Amino acid sequence: MPLTSAAVKTLPPESAGYPRSMRNPLASASPARIPSNDGIFPCLLGDDQLLVQCREPGRLLGSVRFGTGSGLADGGNVIPQVRLPLGQLGDKPLAEVWMSSAPVLHGRLGELVYGADGNVLFGFIQLPEIGGASPEQLAYQAYSQLLSATQELGYPHVTRIWNYLSGINRSLRGLERYQRFSLGRFQAFEEFGFCFDGDLPAASAIGIPYPDCGLWVYFLAQRWPGMHLENPRQVSAYRYPSQYGPKSPSFSRATLVTTGCEQQLYISGTASIRGHETV
Repeated sequence: MPLTSAAVKTLPPESAGYPRSMRNPLASASPARIPSNDGIFPCLLGDDQLLVQCREPGRLLGSVRFGTGSGLADGGNVIPQVRLPLGQLGDKPLAEVWMSSAPVLHGRLGELVYGADGNVLFGFIQLPEIGGASPEQLAYQAYSQLLSATQELGYPHVTRIWNYLSGINRSLRGLERYQRFSLGRFQAFEEFGFCFDGDLPAASAIGIPYPDCGLWVYFLAQRWPGMHLENPRQVSAYRYPSQYGPKSPSFSRATLVTTGCEQQLYISGTASIRGHETV
């Protein structure tokens, strides 16, 4: 079964070899220095730095924490704060933080919380696996809410999605749980009129080692379309043969977007696939 993976990269502060949007503006102990160009950018922050951003969240789209961490409160603001039950390498707890150079508004639609800066939307939804809900049902529910929210809020072009599913490789009624997840995701994209050969965003699906704890999905979307890219040495995931499941995984290999004056490439993180086989 082809697998996908994702990793958080630590970017060197103010490295001359990196474009401005890839430098970490919060690497020092000084207050955040927001770049003058329009756009969004990720950085890695410790608890003290993240707490400052949560107290004054005018530029904070959302954050992602791995491991137990300290569990920072959002001060009454609706801020997407993803807390994943996965260990983090290294001794110092760090959060993956998505910042904007433009003012950010936060809100909630149903079970989905979001931050938006007028051009880009960061959203998060977590669905527990209760009442016997299958990965197929969870994926369909999460993606239906996700796609409905992006359309309602005016950010219809999804660029990158991160999926975390408990027991992703376990078997459930004759199918791998990832295959069942793919069924629900496919159905939601189909119902919202997505073209599978051109509209699908970059994405990854990662397993959580705890049983029956549900599905976490966070994503980026924007007002304008990006360019979804494929690898000519690989069969597109949405064209995989039926041996990988009743419905193919619904993602592109990468999505290229323009934010402000610069371009960003969101990579799906697919494993070593040639054609459709793992090598």
